[in-house]
Amino acid sequence: MSRNLYYDRSYNAFRVPFYRTRRFIFGVTLSAMLLIAIVAVVVTRQSRSEVFVPESLSGPRVPEVEVSGSTLQDNEAELVAILIRRYDQLGLSWRGLYDVTAPQGKALQAVAGTTLYSSLFHLRSIQRFALGVFYYSTFAVSHPYLEAEATRPWGSSDFWMTSTPECEWKGITCDASGLVVAINLLGNNLSGSLPLELALLDKLVSLNLANNDIYGEEASNDVWSYLPNLQELIMDDNYVIATTGLPTQMKSLVAIQKLSVSYNLLRGILDGEIIGNMQRLTHLEIESNRISGELPAELGGLPNLESFYIRQNSLSFDLNNLIMLNRWPNARALWLDHNPITGTIPPELGTLTTLTSFSLTNSTLRGSIPTEMGNLVNLRRCWLYNNALTGTIPEALSGWVDLQVLEVYGNNLVGDMPQGICDTIAASDYQFKNLSADCTRVACGGCCTDCQNS
Repeated sequence: MSRNLYYDRSYNAFRVPFYRTRRFIFGVTLSAMLLIAIVAVVVTRQSRSEVFVPESLSGPRVPEVEVSGSTLQDNEAELVAILIRRYDQLGLSWRGLYDVTAPQGKALQAVAGTTLYSSLFHLRSIQRFALGVFYYSTFAVSHPYLEAEATRPWGSSDFWMTSTPECEWKGITCDASGLVVAINLLGNNLSGSLPLELALLDKLVSLNLANNDIYGEEASNDVWSYLPNLQELIMDDNYVIATTGLPTQMKSLVAIQKLSVSYNLLRGILDGEIIGNMQRLTHLEIESNRISGELPAELGGLPNLESFYIRQNSLSFDLNNLIMLNRWPNARALWLDHNPITGTIPPELGTLTTLTSFSLTNSTLRGSIPTEMGNLVNLRRCWLYNNALTGTIPEALSGWVDLQVLEVYGNNLVGDMPQGICDTIAASDYQFKNLSADCTRVACGGCCTDCQNS
């Protein structure tokens, strides 16, 4: 409820003419009672709610200063001394602390200006400051790929920059000690660039900022150099830009396990040094970018890689070389579609017995489907459509007892669809189960759920 409803200037009992009548006495009494009730409501609301100004349609939330001027100066001086030590330890510049218009200056006052400050231990003060800088750096901030009029406020910023514990702020997850371990603001209209102050969050291991308007190019990608403890980074559908496949600063992500940067503006040849430093990587997703050239040999040296998604790029390599390079004993998913991949399906693919999902469509794959693929007993979904495959569909593929999807249309395959494949898919309770082929060349006996060129 707005302040105007509590202080409505159109109503004022004392403008009523002064008459010594019962009506007047009753009116005055009623007015007094109403005024007392209104004051009680206002006081109650103020005691229960935050004393922070909510963000406007165009700007972020700016907290009111709750302490005296001298206390604010003392608090800021103490916090600045604490922060400078941390900045120096990390090798970061702290000049922004003295700029009241910069995100650092705004965050400094937001933390030091609250009565809560005196009860915070140093790690919590630093944490609230770092989150404040992040907030002011990404709230309706334009960048070279986003015009000012196209910027939007955060979709939701519940409790941010209020005296509510930061572990309750929108998208924040903390550990048992109250320290931030994860930030998840998926699809929340964030813009601008990520500040280096994220490095002040020592326990941060997960960052999910997918589907926003965050900009990262050259120095704007430096934040990745200061997050060596990060284990999960999801930055799909933003404006991350690099000419080395991935930003060179990401070679510092030595603890990363899940990296997803699809639908960005990545281009160039994938730098092997960057990949080689990510020895803990289990999930790599770089779909729908403009990455080109050969895949680096270092990719084959990732012992923990389970999921690899590189669809819709300009990667040109021989599939035989990729599989031969492979040292992925725990591979679960390989999606390689929409790349100018050459060669045949190597028999060695059948050694990836943990594979559950394989997709290589809309490419130039030739030759036959090797019978060794029947060894992929855990395979559930396989897409091979729109290639130049020849020969028949091997009977050995009937060993895929958990199969849910097989799509092989748009090839030059002939013969019969193995009955075992038909029976397995027919028995599947998967909502999107599908068996598709060029039924004019591959006889399905009515078991194909989708016939092409028939």
